[in-house]
Amino acid sequence: MKFIDISIKNFNGMSKYPSLEDYKHEVLKDYSLGDQYSLSKIAMPMHIGTHVDAPYHFIEDGIKIQDIPLETFYGQCAVIEIDAAVISQETLSKKKITGERILFKTNNSTLQNKGQEVINNVYIDKSGSEYLSKMGIKLIGIDYFSVDNINNKIKDAHKILLSKGVILLEGINLYGVDEGEYIISCFPLNVMNSEGSPCRAILIK
Repeated sequence: MKFIDISIKNFNGMSKYPSLEDYKHEVLKDYSLGDQYSLSKIAMPMHIGTHVDAPYHFIEDGIKIQDIPLETFYGQCAVIEIDAAVISQETLSKKKITGERILFKTNNSTLQNKGQEVINNVYIDKSGSEYLSKMGIKLIGIDYFSVDNINNKIKDAHKILLSKGVILLEGINLYGVDEGEYIISCFPLNVMNSEGSPCRAILIK
């Protein structure tokens, strides 16, 4: 059995969606400061790093984090490699997509692994979102901060997928992960009344 961590490491100065506040990890007590123990705190938006979007993020009457069935976050999962700038219906129709949990591996992972800023991210467009929303998928993941184009203010993918109850896993790192079948575990924090939550995403082979 092999465990593959596909989570992004959280640290001060980490990359993030441009409009979000910075991640802040502050040391309150530490041995290096003469203290007898170590204690720290974090302050962060729910959508920084590897995180889950609940429908309430973009759907007013959508469910929140605590209401998502836990089985959504664990089970069979398919990693699908996309060699295209846009995940459209045309792109997806050429792939065999089955199962309840799908992760898209794109060029975003390669660029981020090389430390390059992703200016034009690979994203799911409106046609791709509508196509996926009809397939009975519980969870869709992508290797970027957002399933939408970073420059798209309408957020078609979020609205279409979340309106159908599809949970989104964003900010994963699939560099070095082969296309294929896995078990995924990506449980969010049990944050009450929240539209999203950070999580630790793991693939098991």
